[in-house]
Amino acid sequence: MVPFLTSPFALFALLAVPALVAIYLFQRRYRVRDVSSLVLWDAIRQPSIGGRTRERLQLPLTFWLEVLAVLLLAFAAAQPLLPKWSHSRPLVIVCDDSLSMQAGSAREKAIASAKSESAKRQFSPVRIIVAGATPRFERDFAQWTCTSPSSDLDAAIALAASAAGRNALVLVLTDHAPERAIDPGRIRWRAFGAPLPNLGFASATRAGDRILLEIANDSSSAQSTTLHVVRDTRIEVPPHARQRVQLTLPANSGAIQATLGDDAAPFDNRVTLLPDHRPPIRVTLRMSDPKIVESALRATSRVTIDAVHPQLTIGDSASTDEWSVELQQGRGGAAFVGPYVIDRTSALTTGLALDGLVWGATRGAMQGQPVILAGDQPLVTIDQHHLRIRFDPSISNLHHAPAWPALWWNIIEWRAAQLPGPRSANVILGANAFVNLESSDAEVIAPDGERRKLDARDGTVVIATTQPGIWRVGNYSFACNALAAGETDFSHNTSGDWGKWNDEALVSAGFENVAWILLLIALAILVFHQRISGAAPAPGAGISRVIGGRSGRRSTGAAS
Repeated sequence: MVPFLTSPFALFALLAVPALVAIYLFQRRYRVRDVSSLVLWDAIRQPSIGGRTRERLQLPLTFWLEVLAVLLLAFAAAQPLLPKWSHSRPLVIVCDDSLSMQAGSAREKAIASAKSESAKRQFSPVRIIVAGATPRFERDFAQWTCTSPSSDLDAAIALAASAAGRNALVLVLTDHAPERAIDPGRIRWRAFGAPLPNLGFASATRAGDRILLEIANDSSSAQSTTLHVVRDTRIEVPPHARQRVQLTLPANSGAIQATLGDDAAPFDNRVTLLPDHRPPIRVTLRMSDPKIVESALRATSRVTIDAVHPQLTIGDSASTDEWSVELQQGRGGAAFVGPYVIDRTSALTTGLALDGLVWGATRGAMQGQPVILAGDQPLVTIDQHHLRIRFDPSISNLHHAPAWPALWWNIIEWRAAQLPGPRSANVILGANAFVNLESSDAEVIAPDGERRKLDARDGTVVIATTQPGIWRVGNYSFACNALAAGETDFSHNTSGDWGKWNDEALVSAGFENVAWILLLIALAILVFHQRISGAAPAPGAGISRVIGGRSGRRSTGAAS
């Protein structure tokens, strides 16, 4: 059982041992001779003088006691820790699950280090937290896949402290240095990254037959690679820059895969874009003068006028249809110029700017939840699937501003979001994908083939995308891509060790400081040394005792 020294520099005190040996080897000493008669004293050869001349010594017991005391005191000063018989202190390993841990075998190095540390210290139990956007406990390292677009290490450390208790030691495995200093105690931070050059997709969008790709190079040198979409294209990106590539696809193209050449990390070298096959919304207009609305609807390119099977009814009076918009164009109202109160949590107000616009409307209360108000006057309200807009074009300039078609675009998107199928054909890794269903549940198949059943709440199933690739939900599918600009930047990655487990933490972790035991043994040795060195020798009967020395002669004992 090898002790663990918390103050190894104290072992310099062992230099006292050779000093003690030198004192004994070169000291001036007198030797006691026992003779039977003083007559025989002259026959004794005078001892050589002490000083620089080295003599072979028969070291006394006091020398060995002094050496042992020095050794014990030196090791006691080094604060040795020995494992206790019971190892009940938990160790929590926090694993950075961000995508960047895939680069340069950082994950494999971290696992090897964690296994070595847990085996060496013999902690039990050892628990693993995978720190993604939301940290979670896992059984072993097999569930540490490094596929999260971000990693909340602070939340993971807090989870470790709350779940494992105040006595838990925490070992953080990541690829970058901590943002702030790690106080010595219960947290050790180990990084296994490297500032590797890398090219990766920072964004990818598809609209109709056009795609827009953005390739990032966050290294300090220019990087070149081959982009393959429909054909190969050589691309060179300057240091710390991004390059956009816009391509036109062949007509009726299905799923498109864009790839880059191999480099430090594979996760950002591939994107898959599905066509957004969303049919236009069938709209019927039941208005006395539909022109002001019809022009805004056609500007969205997302509607078709259908009075037979409408999916959205727009009229100037209340409708009993399931989905409807009531445009109240009453005259004789007031012209409002603000301040406008806009509910930014509503999908109806996305990107809507009303500053400086005149919105005319009659005064009075409106039924439903307010979405847009001018002061305390509601202008737009919503009640489940029914939308009400109070608007007087005769005293307004709203319908001449870009905000007017933007408002109707949001209304069409609000309705389209409830049609069967995925709300978006392409989503970013880590985001929630919403798929509207006609049934109450559906089977979800992940890109790795994992299957699970999910219930549809209010006709919609919500899927947390944890893997890049093609996801299938019943008869529908959507693509998920690892587009995390911060994870493609390896310039700040590094290797190192920050923080440490101090004496107090290790003692409570199942290690015990045994310095006090060594001090007690050293004290007992010094007491014994004092007793044997201070005891007077008992003179022998009829024996003369002579001490040889340079200065003269002296005899003890009875005269013969």
